[in-house]
Amino acid sequence: MVAAVSYELIGLDLDGTLTDSNKEISENTRRALFRLMEKGKKVVLVSGRSIYGVMPLARELKLDQYDGYVMGFNGGQVVSCRTGEVLHDYLLPGGVAESVYKVTSSYQDVALITYHQDTIITGRRTNQYVELEAFGSRMAVRETDHFAEETAGLSLNKVVACGDPVYISEIMVKLKDKFGASLNLFTSDPYFGEVMPKGIDKGYSLQMLVESLGFTSNQVICCGDSGNDIPMIRYAGLGVAMGNALPEVKAAADYVTLTNDEEGVLHVIEKYML
Repeated sequence: MVAAVSYELIGLDLDGTLTDSNKEISENTRRALFRLMEKGKKVVLVSGRSIYGVMPLARELKLDQYDGYVMGFNGGQVVSCRTGEVLHDYLLPGGVAESVYKVTSSYQDVALITYHQDTIITGRRTNQYVELEAFGSRMAVRETDHFAEETAGLSLNKVVACGDPVYISEIMVKLKDKFGASLNLFTSDPYFGEVMPKGIDKGYSLQMLVESLGFTSNQVICCGDSGNDIPMIRYAGLGVAMGNALPEVKAAADYVTLTNDEEGVLHVIEKYML
């Protein structure tokens, strides 16, 4: 008889997954996460947000006390909450932000953004999608007419084109033609076109962390709702799509739970980890 799998680590996307439509974690879900961490199981917050944007939720869940981890920038940076140590930091090659900016600049309603400390930097214009990112990450936005010059000296984990899905789709085709061999390019949501270092995504970075902790993929559950969650959902022993997930995310998953407004993560924790 084959022994049942013991899931020891859960990787959780934030927006549309762990948090509800108000960007909050339900009290029931919070209590369940404390219960599983008290049993020695690991919680990893895996987000497209910057590390700065993830940390308020990490503090809410006391991941410093429970030896949890956060991954920002779709796995571009990995931090131990207990020590504050940056375990992995994957950066874009120099000049990429300027090159991508040139491709996006002809689209008047598309903003290109990147992140520096507690601020989102956007080239020339802010739109509703930039504001959505700022709200979710709790970060200030700074517009600049000199995006390339101001970002040239910064260490960047990613840049993001933000705009109407029709324009983002066109831009991503152009970027893939130009940079497909040297960068990781994908849409997290239809209105966010992500530009990442080659080979870096949520799945790769989570695998590196899991292996360093002595676990295997069979001991991992991952929950997500958007395109950038697919790599970690495919990596995990149990890949979970939220009830509100995109169709392609559900197709990649082993299990579809309830929506983020129906405490879908809580359902997974109670069913498989407690």
